[in-house]
Amino acid sequence: MKKLKKRKLALAMAITMLTASLSMFSSVSVSAKFYLDQLVVISNLESGGLLIATPQDIDMSQVTDRSYSIEHDVCCCFYIMYEADPMFSSVVKQAKPGDIIQYFGDGYFGSTCLAGINIMGYDSDGDVEIVGSVFDTPIGNFETVTIGDQTLMQMTDGDGTKYVFENEITYDDLEQFVWNKFTDEYRKEKHAIWVLPNEDGDVNSDNEVDSADAAVILEDIALSAVGDTGRMNASENLAADVNGDGVIDAQDAAIVLSYSAETGSGMLEGVTLKAYAAQ
Repeated sequence: MKKLKKRKLALAMAITMLTASLSMFSSVSVSAKFYLDQLVVISNLESGGLLIATPQDIDMSQVTDRSYSIEHDVCCCFYIMYEADPMFSSVVKQAKPGDIIQYFGDGYFGSTCLAGINIMGYDSDGDVEIVGSVFDTPIGNFETVTIGDQTLMQMTDGDGTKYVFENEITYDDLEQFVWNKFTDEYRKEKHAIWVLPNEDGDVNSDNEVDSADAAVILEDIALSAVGDTGRMNASENLAADVNGDGVIDAQDAAIVLSYSAETGSGMLEGVTLKAYAAQ
């Protein structure tokens, strides 16, 4: 019991700190009349609630408060929906990760919408219901991806990076994701929410490995040389290091260019870029 109370206190403090500090990432606030779908990300919070996400696409025709703007780099907002709240209690008991929840009512539903973890709130009577699942129908920037024998949730970030959510993620996993997904250290380590890399060499995300990819790598090297962070997202950066030496350089571009030329001439049928780079 003491451990649970400490966990609840730690959770409340973490939420307070996150909400207070989220201006580092976004200053977008939303206080509006919502009929928006919410997506369950975690259904096993020790605090007795759901951790849900607001998908990226927002139908402005359904929002009555137009006194704010929404930035494109805010990919989604995370909220906590507590079982103790009468409006949410029945849904919290039934919902599982991937379920889509919709609010039905006439008042304000939602809260400050920042890139982080926020408190779900409302100021009127209404009802929330489970209306579907992302495992059946994609919603906003959430869909599913099949890896091996598992089908998992996938989120596309504002810069095009795809993140995969393991089935049993925790609050701590999501907190790490919110604060650290921008760092190289996070992308290189194993986490419960991880970057889905492009195919090796496909650094412009067009599902082809060709000379255009080599050109993007060379451009990125040139930009890095003058202090620019480049134009590739996390997935593309992982795909650019084709020889696996931890550095994106002209050698990677040369391998991609050579591989694409030999593949185009029919000389490398059945040979992957990774195998070619290892020769």
